[in-house]
Order: sequence, then structure tokens, then C-alpha cells
Amino acid sequence: MKTYVEFIRPSKKIPAGEATTAEVESRDVLKLDIPPRCDIFYFYDSPIANPDDAANDQRNCSKFYIVAKKLVTRDEAKKLIAPRMAKSEMARVIWDVKLENNRLFALTRNNNLEVVTRDNIVVDANGQQLWPKPRRKRALTQDFNTALDHDISVKKPVRLKLKPPAP
Repeated sequence: MKTYVEFIRPSKKIPAGEATTAEVESRDVLKLDIPPRCDIFYFYDSPIANPDDAANDQRNCSKFYIVAKKLVTRDEAKKLIAPRMAKSEMARVIWDVKLENNRLFALTRNNNLEVVTRDNIVVDANGQQLWPKPRRKRALTQDFNTALDHDISVKKPVRLKLKPPAP
């Protein structure tokens, strides 16, 4: 299996965007060279060795990564798209539903607004994760470690009763 990344760029001709596939060594976003016009990308594995044909047999697909300048709330998004909604009835119909059903949006580096859901990871152009916030591993406190070093007194010993295997 080979690992691939599919970069999606906005396009006026293709509503879903133009896609470009490239083979990568790992799924590490920090090592990825994200093209300047790319707004969204995702990783997948494929047994097909040719990057042009690999999209036909995608396995182990990752979440969609959104490349953003910043995250915006519903109210900020309304202000950003107000001029577009005033010009087009179709834009207003589409965005009214998106704004009502979602709380968080990503302003991409191409100045597009993308809805952020649980199926997305938002990163900046350098690959640093903006959403969800990466969890930091907490070290065990000294008090907890000290408590583990001591024996615990028990009133009576623990005895286990083994059950015979069921027939």
C-alpha cells in the first residue's frame, strides 16, 4: 500500500474543486508541502502505484484538512458573506442553511469560507493545527507518583474464586 495526499483547489468551473494527487512518505502534516492555492486536502492509502489512478481505490481515508488563515464564528461569518448574500438570492438560500446549522467556519487563505465539522481538522499554511486544539499530555503529579510508591494496607487478603468453564 502506498500513501497519497489529494489537494483540492477551489474552481469556478468545478463546484467540488480541482484535485491533484501526490504520493507521500507519511501522513505528517508538518512535513507536507501544501500548494499555495490548496484549501482542502486529505490522505488515503491505495494499492495502486500510479498517483493518477490511485484515487480509484482509496482506503483508510483521513479526515479532511482545511488550510485556513483563521477560524471565525457564526456571527463573524455572517458579516463576511453579507455582501455576497445581498447580491445573489441563491447564495442567501445556501448560506442561510449553513449558518443556521454550524457554529464554526474557517476562512481559507484564498478567502473562502468553509464549514468546520467533526470530520475536519483545520491547519494553517505551515501545518500547525488550529482546530481541534491538540491535547497536551499531562505528566503525573509528584503527589500521585509518591502515592504509587507506597504499599496499601488491606484488612484481609484478596482471594479470587475461579469459575469452572461453561459447558
